[in-house]
Amino acid sequence: MRTILRTIPLPSPELYYPASGVSVVTALRERRSQHEFASGPLPLTVLGTLLNEAAGITERFGRGTPSPGRAYPVACVVAVCAVDGVPPAFYRYEPKEHTLAPLGIDAAPREWLTGVLANRGIAETEAVHVFAVGDGYAAEQHFGDNAERFLLLEAGQLIQSMLLVAQHQKIGACTIGRFDRAAAETLLAPTTAQGLPLHSAAFGLPLT
Repeated sequence: MRTILRTIPLPSPELYYPASGVSVVTALRERRSQHEFASGPLPLTVLGTLLNEAAGITERFGRGTPSPGRAYPVACVVAVCAVDGVPPAFYRYEPKEHTLAPLGIDAAPREWLTGVLANRGIAETEAVHVFAVGDGYAAEQHFGDNAERFLLLEAGQLIQSMLLVAQHQKIGACTIGRFDRAAAETLLAPTTAQGLPLHSAAFGLPLT
């Protein structure tokens, strides 16, 4: 019997401040890709911080990742494997509401990731996987012949922003460009307006 999932409200961004004091330069110098993670769930506040600061919209701080023409045709699809208070499933991050909206996908996230990622060690230990999914139609309306290039640029900037926030939050992270794109499109496109999975990253507890 299929489990009916509810929309998950994420903790208020105001809970994230004051900042930890980690500068952008420090985050860049200390950032290292982690290819295996410690067991255990991520706190919900950490996931909320990752999404809000990279892709969210706040009156006080604006939006962390830029988009040409303020079009924002790239969305975050979040495969939750182990997060406090969040059932394992696939969700779409809704920036305006700062929520996780469940997608109509029956696949178990960790099992599916193990099958599509080139690095099984990451899939077997990560807590969260975020896909940057591009709306090709919206991009064409804004950018015309430059649509594909701008989609890829924005996806890269989005994931890079998340890596910096992960370093700020002192959790492990790794960009993942090698995944079965056909399988990802087959799974995600029907629930994301035929969106294209462009880039992704894994996040989890750091190994001590």
